[in-house]
Amino acid sequence: MFKSLLKKIVKAQRIHKFQQLNKHPDLNSNCIYAANHSCKWDGQYLMEIIPGEFSFLAGKQRMKFIDKFGLTWNGIIWVDRKDKKSKQASKIKMKKVLARGKSLCIFPEGTWNLEPSTLVLPLYWGVIEIAQQSNVPIVPMCLEYVGDTCYVKYGDVIHIEEKADKKERIQNLRDVLATLKWDIWEMLPICKRCDVEEDYWDKEIQRRLKEYELLDYEYEMSCVRKG
Repeated sequence: MFKSLLKKIVKAQRIHKFQQLNKHPDLNSNCIYAANHSCKWDGQYLMEIIPGEFSFLAGKQRMKFIDKFGLTWNGIIWVDRKDKKSKQASKIKMKKVLARGKSLCIFPEGTWNLEPSTLVLPLYWGVIEIAQQSNVPIVPMCLEYVGDTCYVKYGDVIHIEEKADKKERIQNLRDVLATLKWDIWEMLPICKRCDVEEDYWDKEIQRRLKEYELLDYEYEMSCVRKG
């Protein structure tokens, strides 16, 4: 009941139309959704898109009351991205959520990707460790915004073997997310570089930051994992 009401509230606030490019993968269990992250709308829209019960992993940050309330209502695990004890505690909480049969949604980039030419930022390894230790699959998914449309595409389900190399698997996941974004780009009309304004991306960054003025841009950029 609460989940259904929350979806209606989120849908009422939505400013983009969805275009899902493929179906949600068939699953017989809960999972970890690993999504890219580029703007304020990602969390809200995932509440509407993702089926069933799930919790978010989110970095502690300044946030509007209504947004914090919505995330808490949906299910949230807060983490201080600069504190080792907080990160360890969040892993314990995530494993408990998965053990209860709920799913998780993680932004493994750790913050917004506002780079002009980096498809996906370096990913944090936690998503691989949690999937491995909890024996649940990962469902990669990409959200890309073009004009008034949010394109959504799922990747194939990823199973992390017990003895899998974490460094190799996190790079594989990053490659999958980058490919999903590239697949969306390939659908769009081709434009020449000379037709794009030189300061286009600077303006785009400022537009996205203006959409959520509480975001501490310098702090968020300091949370980008050093590749």
